[in-house]
Amino acid sequence: MLQKKARIPAALLSETLCFSGLAMDTAIEAMTVSYSTDYQKSAPEQEQYRLLAIYDDVSIERERQISSLIHWENDFIYNIATGLPRADLIYLSKSEFGMWLSHKGKHLLGNPQMLANMDALIQQADEHITRMLATVAQPTFEERMTVLQAIRQLSGQIHCLLVAMFDALVGLENGKDPLTQLLNRRFIPTIMRREISLALNARKPFVVAMLDLDHFKKINDNYGHCAGDAALKAVAAVIYDHFRSSDYVFRYGGEEFMVLIVESERVQAKKRLEALRRKIGALALEASPTQHFSVTVSIGMAEFDYHPDYTRIIDRADRALYLAKNGGRNRIEISQN
Repeated sequence: MLQKKARIPAALLSETLCFSGLAMDTAIEAMTVSYSTDYQKSAPEQEQYRLLAIYDDVSIERERQISSLIHWENDFIYNIATGLPRADLIYLSKSEFGMWLSHKGKHLLGNPQMLANMDALIQQADEHITRMLATVAQPTFEERMTVLQAIRQLSGQIHCLLVAMFDALVGLENGKDPLTQLLNRRFIPTIMRREISLALNARKPFVVAMLDLDHFKKINDNYGHCAGDAALKAVAAVIYDHFRSSDYVFRYGGEEFMVLIVESERVQAKKRLEALRRKIGALALEASPTQHFSVTVSIGMAEFDYHPDYTRIIDRADRALYLAKNGGRNRIEISQN
């Protein structure tokens, strides 16, 4: 005989549903708070990343501002040592270096504590100048030497802070892959969090695609690593030129690339990626004047599902890439979940 299924009391069922709803709300709230905290922590790095685009070469800017600081110090020393009119003295905060620091440098360098220390040192230097300008009588030789010694000491400390902050910034600039000049994966968390925030606020979809060159090891084995590097550079240039300036192209590692296609739905993105796949396959790469070879690419793509964890969509695209590889390579697979 078939046994009757036990009936769940309506009150218990109601309490269970209420508990489940509360548990889900709590989990979503915790996830949102965690995401918001991580996003806020990444805000300074985002601002630095944005401002890096202003400068073609941070190393050049570094030398320019160090030279500007030294130039102010040399002019000050010359004016004081030769007894030139005090009206010719320029406050460090009003010098070319000081103006740059106030309007650009603080945003670019992005280290609040070191910048606060630098502000204090500049203020001390300016106070020495103010006291000198406030005296009616011409300063004695000993007084001038005392001021010179103080300014040189303060300027040296400012120089050390400036070099340290620029060195850290050069490290940030090195987020570009040296071979392909694409962004490397160091910038992925910052950029992904920002794009997720934009997508959540504006409800605009985006797509992440993972691309992997097929049988790349054979290229290195057959033609040498120089040919392999040349292939990576050529493919990277094609990928970069293929997408819009608003999209992001990363060298993810080895022969793998990642593309973030902003404000794009799955169908549009697939058409664009399919055109890229054909374009890469048509490349004629040169190993030597008498040797040429071609490459193909496998692609996995995933559309943003409005989940705030950026690793989720990357994992989905990576799993789709794995399917493309196992499915015969030189093809595109779309993540279904």
